[in-house]
Amino acid sequence: MFKGKSPSFVENTRTCPPHESIPKSFNINTTHNTRRQRKPLDVVAFDNAMACAKSTDFCICAGTVTFKGRGEDSRVLVILNEKYTQDLWQLPKGRKNIGEDALCNTAIRETYEETGYKVQLLSKNILTRATMAKGRKDPGPIFEAQSAEPIAMVHYTEPFPGLAGSPVTKVCFFFVATVRDDAPPAPNTQDVDEVLEAYWLTCADAMERLTFAAERRALEIAMCYL
Repeated sequence: MFKGKSPSFVENTRTCPPHESIPKSFNINTTHNTRRQRKPLDVVAFDNAMACAKSTDFCICAGTVTFKGRGEDSRVLVILNEKYTQDLWQLPKGRKNIGEDALCNTAIRETYEETGYKVQLLSKNILTRATMAKGRKDPGPIFEAQSAEPIAMVHYTEPFPGLAGSPVTKVCFFFVATVRDDAPPAPNTQDVDEVLEAYWLTCADAMERLTFAAERRALEIAMCYL
């Protein structure tokens, strides 16, 4: 505690340089409009379309559409899931781990754990909405770029409820990947509760066998980049 009089406040009398001073008549909107024409936006429509979910009500996943071989010898990696009463033919995928810094790492790891194959993501000329690196000219909302971005996204609400009876939304991003033709699968990579068998099928056979239409569509999209 101070004794006697409190110390006086000393005002900073430093004069702002020209680039820091703001004239009283300055108007951000007016200045902005002189640089670029502002676009109309239906704020109400956006507001009605938006939704917010708690961390317990959504699940982020990633997987791969993995190919090997060329031409008539081309094959795609699928799994037979025998955990349930009905056999499920699926693409390898799974949930993002806590602390996993990139979805591409999730896709590679999950494919390895479910099939035993260490895959590599393919960089292709992909139509994407991802943005260009800072400093490059904006080509527009959709453009073609050499990248290993996801080629498809599957999303659904699970038919059984999560905590407190709330729905759980799963979002899964699929990447195109490949593996050496002679690469053997590693043994014992699955979790203890998984009952999965990996198969290399022709694309036509996989399109017939895959259980879910959304994953068949993901395969169809991936085939465009072969």
